Amino acid sequence: MSTFGVILPSFIVILLIAKSLTMFRENIYIQGALGGLKAAAAGLVLIAVWQVGRTAVSDVFSALCAISAFLLIAVFDINVVYVIILFLLIGVAKEFLFPGKPALDPVAINADEKESTKKDKE
Repeated sequence: MSTFGVILPSFIVILLIAKSLTMFRENIYIQGALGGLKAAAAGLVLIAVWQVGRTAVSDVFSALCAISAFLLIAVFDINVVYVIILFLLIGVAKEFLFPGKPALDPVAINADEKESTKKDKE
């Protein structure tokens, strides 16, 4: 019941906005505002991609996987679930065939090194 109470207000607001937008569909100011919102949303998505990509793509292997996944989804229209499963298996196979350090977040690695250096000095 609490989930219903959390979801209902948002649902009502979205419903009212959708109803209002259909009434003002021909209004050039509303169309301009929506165009600006679309551009802002695209910018936010690009920032998220950049931030995740900086930490997720840390070596040549992960860069090749990212590019390949993009091509499989965008060009060849392969289902995202299949691409995720494929690269999960490729990552596991890589670690079995070529064991080594997995690609980690460089920020986390630096934080761990600073922490261990700090403990050594004490």
